[in-house]
Amino acid sequence: TKKELSKIGFLIKQEQAVKDAPALNLKIISAIDKLLEKLAGHFRQPHQLRKTLKSVYYEISLLVNKEKYQPELLHSILDDLGSWQDHEVLSARLRHFRKDYMPKSFDEHAVLKEMEAITNDKKKSLVQSARKKIKHWLKAIYK
Repeated sequence: TKKELSKIGFLIKQEQAVKDAPALNLKIISAIDKLLEKLAGHFRQPHQLRKTLKSVYYEISLLVNKEKYQPELLHSILDDLGSWQDHEVLSARLRHFRKDYMPKSFDEHAVLKEMEAITNDKKKSLVQSARKKIKHWLKAIYK
């Protein structure tokens, strides 16, 4: 959890042996770079993109000097993708309910269909926002 990561990061910063161990930071940075290489393959799969970026976020949390990776911007990207995931689940539930429990002759059927469309539009907007932020974030960390 975020709270646990903060504690781990604090302990790492306090440990003098870790502060003086650039090899550890290099290993963490190497792990981050390997994860970032996977991003291009996940750009059209928001759920996979989110999972990969969450792993990157956790790795960054272990670094003593994490400012280069702009964790605040990455957190914002993860918020967008988390909201996308919420809307993805809502869309599936709406579709399921409409198809299985609401005959087309009911007025509510059309209302549910409209709610699905609104939810899907919001999902598209969230993914576009996240992708734009990711491109900005990648440019910033690879200056």
